[in-house]
Amino acid sequence: MKSKSEFMSEYRSQHPEVLVYTFFEIICDVVGGLFIILNFDKLSSYTRKEEATTMVFIGLALTVFGVIFLCLVQSYSKKATEAYEEYLKSFNLQQQNTPNTNGIYNQNTVSSSDWHCPNCGKVNPNYVGTCGCGEVKPK
Repeated sequence: MKSKSEFMSEYRSQHPEVLVYTFFEIICDVVGGLFIILNFDKLSSYTRKEEATTMVFIGLALTVFGVIFLCLVQSYSKKATEAYEEYLKSFNLQQQNTPNTNGIYNQNTVSSSDWHCPNCGKVNPNYVGTCGCGEVKPK
């Protein structure tokens, strides 16, 4: 089983687009902020320059694009975390319902509400009333 950092590093190597999103997010926010800051005083003066208005709007548009790229980075992080959780679930289910060399099912990942079949040793969720071998859940 992989640690979360190992899994995330492997996931990032398979999905390098997050680096592109991060790069564009930083560039858009920095350049957009500079456009706004450098032209805002011209925009607020009595002699409004059409050029200053255009530059501030360009700065705002770049900042909006930066926010969009930031949302893409956050979405990527959420997908990576969900993929790791799915990996853990599949690993736990595989480990839980696979018999070891003695034919006994692994009991390390058993929830307190799960039950063990007295006939075959398989771990069943609490909502399952009959084991796959046909044994009824003990009371």
